[in-house]
Amino acid sequence: MTCVKTNENLIGKNLEKILKLKSIKQVELAEKLGVSEATISRWIHGIHPVPTRQRKKICTVLKIQEYRLFE
Repeated sequence: MTCVKTNENLIGKNLEKILKLKSIKQVELAEKLGVSEATISRWIHGIHPVPTRQRKKICTVLKIQEYRLFE
């Protein structure tokens, strides 16, 4: 369980950093993914895991490689 939580925290921190670098707000990403802004916030804070299919959509929307979420 700790490993999963650590990965989710890492993904969330990286997602937050990438959004800042690209000047994209959580609400904008949420609209493009068809999820709520609260869902994005939960992912960023590691409260809920980002589903694999959503990770792929995030990467498409942000124009990044998936490994960037795990760096």
